[in-house]
Amino acid sequence: MSLDFDGARMSALTEVGFFDGRVNLRHNVVVRIADCLNILEDDVPLARWPVGEVRLLPSAHGMARYGLADPNNLARLEVTDEMLMAAIRRSCPNLGRGDGAVTSRRTTCRIIGWSLAAAASVVGLVIFGLPLAANLLAPHIPQALQYDIGEASAKQLKLVYHAKTCRDPQGQAVLDKLVAKLATAGGLEQPLRPRIIETSIANAMALPGGRVYVFSKLLDEAQTPDELGGVIAHELGHEAHHDSMRRLIESGGTGLLLGMVFGDFTGSAGLVFAANTLINASYSRQAEKRADDYAIKVMTRLGRSPKPFGDLLQRLVRGHDIPQAMSLLADHPTTRSRLAAIAAHDVPDTGPPLLSPPQWVVLRSICKT
Repeated sequence: MSLDFDGARMSALTEVGFFDGRVNLRHNVVVRIADCLNILEDDVPLARWPVGEVRLLPSAHGMARYGLADPNNLARLEVTDEMLMAAIRRSCPNLGRGDGAVTSRRTTCRIIGWSLAAAASVVGLVIFGLPLAANLLAPHIPQALQYDIGEASAKQLKLVYHAKTCRDPQGQAVLDKLVAKLATAGGLEQPLRPRIIETSIANAMALPGGRVYVFSKLLDEAQTPDELGGVIAHELGHEAHHDSMRRLIESGGTGLLLGMVFGDFTGSAGLVFAANTLINASYSRQAEKRADDYAIKVMTRLGRSPKPFGDLLQRLVRGHDIPQAMSLLADHPTTRSRLAAIAAHDVPDTGPPLLSPPQWVVLRSICKT
């Protein structure tokens, strides 16, 4: 990949990610800067951002996230290459500028919403305990904090399991399209960053900040795109219901909750605690049922039966000899009633396949190149 700036070609150190704000799909793009930021994928223009309208948005350490001044345009550009960051700083004169009444109202509403949620959570903590406080607070945790927690959790996950990300670009493109299709059917609007990681455990998980991980062993076990799609849709259900943040608050106790509301939770100790909690977390039966219902809804909306999702879980039950702390079965307790509920929604397929046979072959080979 390369980046053009004023006609000079520079090599990119890392990927540049672009989300168009309409579909949950990450595009790996090239940026050319003149009077506009010209954003292209495979030489196809995706967007043209006037340099005067580009704004710097909150982001994790080591990455710059950019958007437009228009609050109704949700497109985002994520950059980790320092040369491109410097070029954008030089070319975009209003990068750090607020946008008058619109931005002020939007920021004020966010602050008020977060403050009210925090106050309600503390009251709930005092009166009813952590579960209610977690339910109240989890949907309102700022995206920047969720991104930091997800980033730390992803690093810890790879460290614990000595896992590496499978980076075949063709396989990644197929995964992106599959996840985008599932997320759109489920009404999940936030940008997602799906990845396959190479491990010997059959599992999948969604982490805060839109990170979705499928373990390569699960990909190997899946016999059809519908089986894999059902599992991913289940994980998107956890993301849609803020289950990971809810679980984090419940596990962290009053100290963590009050630190998130009143203190600084972005320090290394807080992020390490969050990461360790999330990668070893198990959800309640209620949370699992909600995620199953979400997966059933997604597959049904796509005209696909959710039964293959249950078939995959059933095979894993039969082949599961040694309990694994991070296995799909330990993370998602599989019961007869759960499998029966999934099977009860079996219907003939009326929609197109989630993936074509060639796409399925490419995806299953993502870790082999």
